[in-house]
Amino acid sequence: MTTLYADLGSLSSGTLVPHALAYNLAVTLESLIRRDTDEGRREETRKALDGYRQAMAEGNDEALMRFVDETAPDLFLPYCAPYTFFKANTGEDGTEFAIAVDMDSLMTDARYNMGVRQLADGEAFTKFPDGVDYIVVVNDHGNVTLFDARTFETLWACV
Repeated sequence: MTTLYADLGSLSSGTLVPHALAYNLAVTLESLIRRDTDEGRREETRKALDGYRQAMAEGNDEALMRFVDETAPDLFLPYCAPYTFFKANTGEDGTEFAIAVDMDSLMTDARYNMGVRQLADGEAFTKFPDGVDYIVVVNDHGNVTLFDARTFETLWACV
C-alpha cells in the first residue's frame, strides 16, 4: 500500500489575509482526506475543517488565524513524507506555507549511516542491510530523490 503524502512546495503564499491563508490550507487538506484511507485521520481533519467553515461563515478572523497557526500545521504533519516538514515563513509581502525538505537532517543521516544510504546517480539499487530505511540520490545537477529502501518506491523528488 502506498502512503499518502502531501506534494512538496508552496501551499499558500503572498498574503496576510486570514481567510485567504485558511482557504488555501483547507483546500489542500480537503484534497488529501479525499484520498486518505486512514479513517481516524480523515475524521480528525473533517472536524477541523468544519471549524474552519464555521469561522469563514462568521467572518471570524481570530478563529481563522488559529486554524492557520495552530490547527493546520498539526493536521499536515501525518501527510509529510520522511525528511519533509510543514513550514511557515512570514515576510513583508505575506506568509508562505509549504511542505519543505529537511536536507540537513537527510544528509546528516546519510553521512552517518543512520537509516539512509546515499547512492550516486545511476548506481544500481540492491538489497540493503537491516537498518537502511531510505535511499537518497543526488545527481550532478543537485536534484534529490528519496526512495523507500525496501520497495524502491520514490517518496519524493526535488530540484
